[in-house]
Amino acid sequence: MSAKLDSMGKPAKMPFLNEIRIEKLRLTTERALDVATQILRNPMGVVGVGILVVFLILAAFGPEIAPYDTSNLDEGKWSLPSDFATDAPLSAEFISLILLPLVSIVASAVALIAAFIRNPEWKLNKTLQVAALVASSALMGVLTFAYLSLVYSGEEYGFWGRITTEWSNWLYPASVVGACLIMLSYGTRRRVSRKRSVRRWFGIGCAVAPLVIMSIFIVVNPPQEHAGYALLTGYVICGLFLLISGMSFHSAYVRPATVVTRPEKRGVRFPTRIAPLARGTAILLASVLIITGVSVYLVENWTTHWMGTDSFEADIFSKLLYGARTSIIVGVFSAIIASVLGAVVGLYSGYAGGRIDEVLMRANDVILSIPWLVLMIVIVAMIGKIDLLGIILIIGFTGWSPTARMVRAQVLSIKERQYIERARAIGASDFGIIRRHVLPNSFPLVFANTILTVAYAILAEATLGFFGMRPVGVVTWGTMLSYASDAGAFTIGLHWWIIAPGLCIVFVVLGFTLLGYALDDILNPKLRKR
Repeated sequence: MSAKLDSMGKPAKMPFLNEIRIEKLRLTTERALDVATQILRNPMGVVGVGILVVFLILAAFGPEIAPYDTSNLDEGKWSLPSDFATDAPLSAEFISLILLPLVSIVASAVALIAAFIRNPEWKLNKTLQVAALVASSALMGVLTFAYLSLVYSGEEYGFWGRITTEWSNWLYPASVVGACLIMLSYGTRRRVSRKRSVRRWFGIGCAVAPLVIMSIFIVVNPPQEHAGYALLTGYVICGLFLLISGMSFHSAYVRPATVVTRPEKRGVRFPTRIAPLARGTAILLASVLIITGVSVYLVENWTTHWMGTDSFEADIFSKLLYGARTSIIVGVFSAIIASVLGAVVGLYSGYAGGRIDEVLMRANDVILSIPWLVLMIVIVAMIGKIDLLGIILIIGFTGWSPTARMVRAQVLSIKERQYIERARAIGASDFGIIRRHVLPNSFPLVFANTILTVAYAILAEATLGFFGMRPVGVVTWGTMLSYASDAGAFTIGLHWWIIAPGLCIVFVVLGFTLLGYALDDILNPKLRKR
């Protein structure tokens, strides 16, 4: 096939998004979606993703929603006054009230679509789902208009002020109307046995209970100092009732066979089950109810020290939020550096072979024989005072050895395959073979190993900080543990100073580890064959 020529008789340049690249992009997208689906089906992957979503949200928005400012750090010394109480930002108060109606709109829309299942034994009440959609949309519209009117008008006692003062008792019951109607609609299925009918009616009762509980705040107005605790308790109990309701429906409807939804397009059918749908909706709504309760509690108690203050009179919770961003930045960028270096060394060593492979692997063995933590401590001690970039580079440049060994083993297997021999036979260069064949086939394992390396990097930074080798001028979970240890936090009664950052490190490392193991199970061909 001859190449296309332009008007000057020269080979025409191919467009950037030609047919071949579009097809590659499509295949890559399908592969990524397939991996994401398998992660969500993997128990370790689901737990890991759930944990990491929470901490990534804290890393992105934590410093913006922190009650106290910790940006005036100077040479690592924390000298924050504890008496500059701030008001809750409008965004926090707005999110605390609009989060549940927004999620209820999505859930009610999904339930309304699922109501058209073509099965005579499952006749969901579409009126309840439409009512849930309308109620949630109306509440979100009112709150959005009130928030925007306050932001742009700047009035202290405008429409938003009247809502939050005069109508506040009605807002909290109204926020759960959509969720209650959604779960109530799942209990309208007919033709179940008498034993399962009892479970269905129990689920219906639990679906109505949140509306009754939150209506108590219309009659009983708790004191201002106890309002946060009361609302937190109310939302948590409502979330538990909705969770029990969904599980009751799941138990009552677990028997029916798979049914199909409409519309049917070209004979394609979409299998849907009522039991998992009811359970999943209940879990989603219960989680959002609990998050809403926590948000309302934080807004009501914004000017208090929820975890106390340290010996420097700094707010522990604010430093915890600032430390989340720093620790995750250190872990991610250190892991990227270590993975890139390890992949380059492993690719070159495995593909070149011979003396080059022998020299690189013997040097790698020497580095592996030295404990990673000891090597970092020696380097940090030689450098002296370091900053955040220095910590990232030290962890990254000392953690590439395991990745290099793993990539080399994979390359040794790939380069002996037939398509590599055929590429050599048609005259492909070594760089072209590595770029087009070896690297794409090695990348999934490198990606899975990078996720695991993030966990080790975060733990390494925390360990260095705990031993006093902390970066200057920033807050990390490791530096919090270091200062808490120096001050004897447990002996002076400041337990949260150690417990809070310690738990954060444990959970974020657990999240990255579980996600890494799940990706390894999915992407590793040897594990996939088992």
